[in-house]
Amino acid sequence: MNIIQRLSPEGQILFELSEPGVQLAFVGIFDSPPEVEDGVLISEEDMIWEWFGEVGPNSEIHLEEGDLLDSTLVFSQVFFQCDSSDYFWAAWGWDDTAQYITHSTPKSQALQVPDEKPKLLLIETTKVGVAPNDTLLVPGADINLRFVFENIGDAKAIDPVVRITNSSISEFPVTLALDELEAGASASQTVNFTIPPDFSFADTLVLQIEMLYNNCLSSQTEVALVVNALSVCITDVKLIDIRYLPPTILWDPLAILPIYFPPDIYYEVIGPGETQMYLSSIIEDADDDFPNTPVMGDWPDLSPCLSLSLDSTYIIKFWDDDFDDDDYIGTYSFKPADFLSTQQELVEVINDEIQMELYLNWE
Repeated sequence: MNIIQRLSPEGQILFELSEPGVQLAFVGIFDSPPEVEDGVLISEEDMIWEWFGEVGPNSEIHLEEGDLLDSTLVFSQVFFQCDSSDYFWAAWGWDDTAQYITHSTPKSQALQVPDEKPKLLLIETTKVGVAPNDTLLVPGADINLRFVFENIGDAKAIDPVVRITNSSISEFPVTLALDELEAGASASQTVNFTIPPDFSFADTLVLQIEMLYNNCLSSQTEVALVVNALSVCITDVKLIDIRYLPPTILWDPLAILPIYFPPDIYYEVIGPGETQMYLSSIIEDADDDFPNTPVMGDWPDLSPCLSLSLDSTYIIKFWDDDFDDDDYIGTYSFKPADFLSTQQELVEVINDEIQMELYLNWE
């Protein structure tokens, strides 16, 4: 019998019949090779799909044109992605008298089924921060993490669901529902959670990612997040020298006499939003005789120390206290993250205005 079974471009099962001598045909799909004795089909219970009807010299018989005998089955591309069973097909035909079978196929022909499958992968994990370079993972801090998934398979991913777990994180497990993804398409989701406060610098937080799709397919992976932030605070600030005035000029002239006095120095710490976070005491008549006087201004240690955010920028401004407007001395601007890799405790600063020392405490 001149009939072949193939798949349509959409992955649908069909049969092509080009046998001029056949007027009526029967096609069956079986879950085991059909058995025939003395011209009689004796394994009819193994048949799960059938089609019977008139055919012409060139006929196409599609799966949806026949009848499924097993109501629990729904033949589709998704069905074959989930089912690994072997199926078989056979066909036979009658001439125009419809009395005798005149043509038939071999009995144990394997059914060609769609083999395209989706494959969902996690291709990118990034922290969503207030700044593009915000990559710090801080113990006890909230974090927005964006996951990007891509279907690298050759079929559509239907009803994809992502499950994220970690027993240390109170917000987990989290389940994310993605839109259907055609082959080659991608989608992203953002998850907010709190990094456990008992984690320390260099600890690794592992997230288990499971992707489920097409009723039965799954992919698993892990994401390792390394805590790369410490708590940091200012413990002390020292002004070593004022660098931009000639040594013969002093700061505070007496109003009626040609007498000058050393500056009365203090400093302030300015944080994000131009907020004054700390204002020091005033050291009167600070001796600016560097290097004979190694330290011009040495204030008491900050107690408690002044906590800083690693990703923020801070400004230390030095002033000379006067009766009217205070005189500006100099400025140093810094970001604690710049010293994170070395956990530098003493930052020595020399610029065009000042020489100073900044003391940091890392935990």
